Amino acid sequence: TLNGSASVTDNLFVPGTPTVRLNGHPTYGGTLDGMGAPTPANHKVTLNGSAALGHVVRRTDAIALPMVGAPAAPTGSTTVNISAAGQTVDWTSVRNLTLSGGVGQYAVPAGRYGDFTANAGSGFTLGVAGASQPSVYDFQHLTLNGSGHVDVAWPDR
Repeated sequence: TLNGSASVTDNLFVPGTPTVRLNGHPTYGGTLDGMGAPTPANHKVTLNGSAALGHVVRRTDAIALPMVGAPAAPTGSTTVNISAAGQTVDWTSVRNLTLSGGVGQYAVPAGRYGDFTANAGSGFTLGVAGASQPSVYDFQHLTLNGSGHVDVAWPDR
């Protein structure tokens, strides 16, 4: 389910043949069928409000993914609430971070963190563009509300 102004700018690949339900006035590119199995068929994808989604690509056979361990424990001890644009963050002690609506984008250094929340008009930038090595992050929880978002900067390849 995508609510409000949530957005997936590319395709959403799903197994089987779920029903796609549109409520409100979402932007939706349509449904495409792949070559996979038609089952299961008892689930749905829902777009509410002004949510946006490229396409739902149904009949996508699932692949086996390796087991992933729990994220590493956070290293910081401080809970930080950013309520105004331009507030600075001492990243050496951050455990939990909440960005209030409209405070803008915050570049987050690689590290082990607790609960991060971005509200409408705010977000996190992860990674360093052009870096020689990828940045590694551990989050206990990552929550995006409204049009809160995450931007990912890619290293050179």
